[in-house]
Amino acid sequence: MKANFSRTWDWPVAVLTLALSYVSAARLSVTGWTTGLWSVEVIALLGAVLGLMLGFSQFNRAALRWLVAGYTFMILPSILSELIAEETLALGRWASWLARLGASLTTAMRGEPVTESLLFVSLMGLLFWAISLFSAYQVIRHSNAPAAILPPMIPMLIVQYYNPDKSERMWAVGLFFLLAVLLVGRLNFLENRTRWQAKRIFAGEEPLFDITRGLIITTLLVILLAWLTPTPATIIPAAARAWIQINQSLETTRHQIEDLLAALQGRARSAPGELYGNAMPLGQSAQQGDREIFRVTAPAQPETRWYWRARVYDTYQNGQWTVSDTQTLPFLPEEHAPLNVGLLPEQEVEITFTWQSNPSTLLTTPAYPIWLSRPGQIQAQTLSGETYDLFSWSAATPIRRGEQYQVRAIQFQPTIRQLRSAPQTYPDWVKERYLQLPQDLPGSIRRLSERLTQNHENAYDKTLAITNYLRTEIEYSLEIPAPPSGIDPVAWFLFTWKSGFCNYYASAQVLLLRSAGIPARLVVGYASGEYDPEGKYYRVRAKDAHAWPEVYFPGIGWVEFEPTASLAPITHPSGEEPTEGSDNDILRGPQGPARFDLEDLLLPEDREQELSNDQDALAKPRSLAFQFRWLWVIISTLTLWGAVYVTWQLERRYSLTKKIPRLIETFYIRYHLNTPHWLKNWVRWSEATLAERAFHSINQALTWLGEIPPTHATPQERAARLKELLPQATQEINLLAAIHEQTLYAPNSPTAPDLWLVAWRIRYQAVRTFIRRYFPLSGE
Repeated sequence: MKANFSRTWDWPVAVLTLALSYVSAARLSVTGWTTGLWSVEVIALLGAVLGLMLGFSQFNRAALRWLVAGYTFMILPSILSELIAEETLALGRWASWLARLGASLTTAMRGEPVTESLLFVSLMGLLFWAISLFSAYQVIRHSNAPAAILPPMIPMLIVQYYNPDKSERMWAVGLFFLLAVLLVGRLNFLENRTRWQAKRIFAGEEPLFDITRGLIITTLLVILLAWLTPTPATIIPAAARAWIQINQSLETTRHQIEDLLAALQGRARSAPGELYGNAMPLGQSAQQGDREIFRVTAPAQPETRWYWRARVYDTYQNGQWTVSDTQTLPFLPEEHAPLNVGLLPEQEVEITFTWQSNPSTLLTTPAYPIWLSRPGQIQAQTLSGETYDLFSWSAATPIRRGEQYQVRAIQFQPTIRQLRSAPQTYPDWVKERYLQLPQDLPGSIRRLSERLTQNHENAYDKTLAITNYLRTEIEYSLEIPAPPSGIDPVAWFLFTWKSGFCNYYASAQVLLLRSAGIPARLVVGYASGEYDPEGKYYRVRAKDAHAWPEVYFPGIGWVEFEPTASLAPITHPSGEEPTEGSDNDILRGPQGPARFDLEDLLLPEDREQELSNDQDALAKPRSLAFQFRWLWVIISTLTLWGAVYVTWQLERRYSLTKKIPRLIETFYIRYHLNTPHWLKNWVRWSEATLAERAFHSINQALTWLGEIPPTHATPQERAARLKELLPQATQEINLLAAIHEQTLYAPNSPTAPDLWLVAWRIRYQAVRTFIRRYFPLSGE
């Protein structure tokens, strides 16, 4: 046994394999996505140890299957059940773990977000158990380096992709690749040493030292070079945009997975209580998905653009928004009168919210809520007397799916005339809180603000100029790459990338307005959603999550603006009395006073000509889009057929299907690598004759029917056994057996046409017989 140990076991290979499995699992654990991820590290190490032991053992394949199954059902529940801290007895922990796991799986099968983190930890434990066990087994029993490296590498890279926030964690990837290169070098050396010993060549330990030193130095240089090279998103924006478009095409699948992982910290996308905390980074992707969050029964007024507010932010620093010092005040609907928010109640409306998503304590409201039907707390700044500046409204207990709450709010619609005539002298509480700018704010933002507002006198026109600039000069995108470190994300968004989503649009407008001396703040929540005329409610989904700026006008209050290019601009009444035959008639709505879009103020004076061309202007891009779509279909089709034709010609002339596998095998042999079994099978199949490939259908049929032929069985014996199982295919079996025998022993054997069709008839009969074993027809 000792000789066998020294011949097949290698301690450096075992240690490197354990290290690879641990680094991959540890990269998941350090994300902090949920509690209990330490168990994944333990499971990965135990799986690697078991894989090493089984790989070194002499057990056959059947015994290995039973051993793996037994250890899996013993080790995984024992470790994962330790996460149930409430139970003291081991049997109770097992029962609780199984019950909670079953409940989470049931929730996932219904297509609902899973709020139980135990499911994620259990799935990751099972995944890393299988990966570590398989990798360690392959490297010890077969010296298979790719099987030892690729399985743990793939989940590690996926975790790195979804958790790139802290750059120091990237060193785990570098350490992994260093260990992987050392493992490949060690396995290659062991293979060469075996070959040297067979040829009686004495090498000593110097080659091992030289190879190891060279591998370490080369790998470290490659890793350092990768770190020092600028990121592709900085050098090649077009490549990064293409990558984002590929990601967007997988958005639906990604959201389905995120429903399964909704319990992870920072991953939930639907519940406002989780989405908007006291701090909000700008992020890299907009919220998406058709999952319904809540329904709102509110007056459907054409002149009203509803925004459903969740939280207000007032301080920007280091690429994220926070809420500065505020008060948390209790609110009891039975005892407290409606709040005073500093506005005259021009029109008070009552709105009903019906919750459709995860439990949440953070409630959504209209812009100026004054009363809410649920007891809870308000986050606010107390102004003079009993006047409040509201930041958020929370419930004392979470609101759950199907529950309702009513909100009374003040609704008002300032006119353009009122906004233009508002004074530009602001109260102290507004200047102290809503003119804050970071000390290290780039000067380019201040200069852009000055350039956009220098030709305007009042705050409204300045705000309008900034709004229109963002809507026309910045491209909307659901995802963007991470801004480079050391650069302010808003400045990078405005001057380098020039593309983004609502968080960046709204943040840019707030900073530009504050740079111009105009108080502004960031508000997050949801856009109005889709109005259901039959149910008379707004259906708000996850994709309606939104951020927008609010601007303060003395004597009026906070007014919303919409810089995000993906949404329609906000309109306001003009406030001017139209006269018959005046230009205002053009802007008069069918049922109301004259109105302006935001962009209307920047259009040329010849408005009638512009309006007459609207229909043509809208039809032209649709026609062009249709033409380009068909152009790409034609180009893709021609390219595909051209590739097929070129491949067919190359196959006729050079027999690529035979040469390619042989070429790959030559590479393995040249560099003294173990040729994998799949490559050997590919080579044999590529060099087989048509009769041999057709006869393979007999072997396949026997295997499918549970009669795996022994290695020593002759072709005639295999054909005879299959005729017993498939008497209806006797003619086809005899034909293939006869032609196969002629091919083996006759120098110039004739070939029957359509052998592939005969082979597929045998496969069809085998599948049919297999199905009828378990699903017999009536009368059989």
